[in-house]
Amino acid sequence: TGMLPGALVSLEALDALHMKENNLTSIQPGFLSNGSEVLTSRLSTIDLRYNQINSLPTNHVRLPLLSEFNVGNNNIEGSLPMFDNVAQILFHSNTFTGSIPTEYGLLGNLTELNLGSNSGITGSLPTELVECDKLDFITILGTGISSNVTFCDSNGDCLFSFWLYGEDYKNCCVPSQ
Repeated sequence: TGMLPGALVSLEALDALHMKENNLTSIQPGFLSNGSEVLTSRLSTIDLRYNQINSLPTNHVRLPLLSEFNVGNNNIEGSLPMFDNVAQILFHSNTFTGSIPTEYGLLGNLTELNLGSNSGITGSLPTELVECDKLDFITILGTGISSNVTFCDSNGDCLFSFWLYGEDYKNCCVPSQ
C-alpha cells in the first residue's frame, strides 16, 4: 500500500515490475523519468493495474526498453503521458482527459493502444497513428473520441482493428468529414 518508490527504477537487474492489486495510491516522482535524462533502467514491463493510483508523476516516460505500460483500472487523472518507446499502452478504466498525443504516431513499436473507459479523452484518433506499422489494436470504447476514422491502405484495406462504442469495426475506412 502507499507510494511506489522511485528507487525501484535504479535496480539494474529489474526488468519487469508487476504490482497489480496492491492498493498503491501514488508513484514517487523520478520513477518514470528524470527530467530530460533517459533512465538506464532495464524495465520492459510495468504492470500497476487495479490499484488506487490517482496521477502519474511525469508527462514524459523515458524508459528506453519499455514494452508494456499497464495502469488500467486505477483513478489516474490528467492528460496522457508521452513516451520515448513502448509497444503496449494500456490505460483503460481511469479518468484521463484531453486528446491522444499526435506523438504516439512516432512510437515505431506500438502494437496496442487501450484507452477504453476514459470518458474525458476527446477529439479524434490522430492520423499520425497510421505511421505505427506494428499497431494492430486500438480500444476507445467508453471515450469521447470521434467516430470519423480513416485508417486504410491504398487498396482500401483496414490497417488495424479497433473498438468504438462496443462495435468491432471491420471496415475502418470510414471517410473523414
